[in-house]
Amino acid sequence: MELPAYQDRRFQILFRKKIPYWSELLLGVTFVLIVVLFLFYLVMLPSTYASGEMKVAYYILGVPDWLKTISSYSVLGLLLILPVYYVSKSYKPGLVLFTRDSLTITGGITKEISLQSIRKIILNDVRYLIRRTRKAAEVVIIQTGGRKTSFLLKDYDESQGFVEAVSGLENVDFFFYNETGMEVHDHD
Repeated sequence: MELPAYQDRRFQILFRKKIPYWSELLLGVTFVLIVVLFLFYLVMLPSTYASGEMKVAYYILGVPDWLKTISSYSVLGLLLILPVYYVSKSYKPGLVLFTRDSLTITGGITKEISLQSIRKIILNDVRYLIRRTRKAAEVVIIQTGGRKTSFLLKDYDESQGFVEAVSGLENVDFFFYNETGMEVHDHD
């Protein structure tokens, strides 16, 4: 597979900081804290339509002390974990360079992907949960052996140029999505 000379192209990208198992740990702890707060909500549910004074009395007399303690720790834990999760999910700038026989990703890491090893390219126009466009294009490159590499194009307007650059690749399946975001993590 050889790209024409005019397709030696560069694209600025953003790739996710990779801290092994960190995201899964933070999500697991967050899930546990939310379950505790939901349990507290269920215990307080009978006092929903009561006056403020009755809710306080129900809290003092009806909620077990252990649930009061762990629910207060859960609120504090969520206030601490959510900013940490947000910061650990941040993106680093990088660069993708298409050459005649490889695709090179630089910026923090250097990764060279042979064009013969690319089996599938997924392009996703990322949207918010409310279906409003984020002006972000996510690219997932799947190689032989199921290895995945994902990144966001830094400049959304370069999406068309990226599609043109990869359209010359042979034996590569292209998929286009228009969803909220796949957020595939690299397995390499």
